[in-house]
Amino acid sequence: MKGQHVTQGVSAGHRDCFATVCAPSQNGNQSNMKLSTVEAYDPVANVWKEVEPLKQARAHVCCIGHQGKLWAIGGYDGEHASQRVECYDPKTGKWENGPPLNEKRSVVVCSVVGGRLYAIGGYDGQAYLSSTEIYDEERQSWILGPTMPGNRGRHCVAALPYKI
Repeated sequence: MKGQHVTQGVSAGHRDCFATVCAPSQNGNQSNMKLSTVEAYDPVANVWKEVEPLKQARAHVCCIGHQGKLWAIGGYDGEHASQRVECYDPKTGKWENGPPLNEKRSVVVCSVVGGRLYAIGGYDGQAYLSSTEIYDEERQSWILGPTMPGNRGRHCVAALPYKI
């Protein structure tokens, strides 16, 4: 990663590939610096390589593997929390625009449970969110999911069989 210390990194696995979207630190502190850099790890060759960058540079984006693609969801574009979603197809090596979120979500966390992709909480630029969104494959759009008991951002989630 070009000698830069990474303080923010998000990742998703796809078959035998592991990709990261990362932002460098500024004096060891959390950074709002937006980057579009994406790197993929090939465990067979045991090497990291840069792949096509995100179409829009962002900080605090959530990335997750779903449907054989790497999804980059939400984030901070340098001025605003983002509704943007991009999908990377490792077969083509290209990013495509995905369906936008209903709400702006920086520092959002994501999970896949029961084959469904969830965007959970985050920060919309004004407040932390208790809302969730679920990707609806048939409609190819996001639908509102259950509300969490409290507002959250910069939190963690873990997927257990059919539970978050």
